[in-house]
Amino acid sequence: MFAPAILAGIPELTDYFIKEITGLRLIARDAAITAELWIRSKHGTWRFFLVTPNSLAEIDRQGKRLESGQIVPYVTAIPFSEGGVSPS
Repeated sequence: MFAPAILAGIPELTDYFIKEITGLRLIARDAAITAELWIRSKHGTWRFFLVTPNSLAEIDRQGKRLESGQIVPYVTAIPFSEGGVSPS
């Protein structure tokens, strides 16, 4: 995805990519399957995020959580009841 404000904080990026994150949250997962949001700026700068059913964490290119990376829970920001989606 293209991000006009690549250096924005995770809460701002979560707000901007709410539809994409909601879709990624619904992907069935197991130990071999993860959902990631990759964003880039118009200058080619990349940022990567691990999307789980209840959080968003910044990761590096190898998929490892960044030491200084912030984890932002967002279940309450995107209720399961919206759009008829319910937790399984």
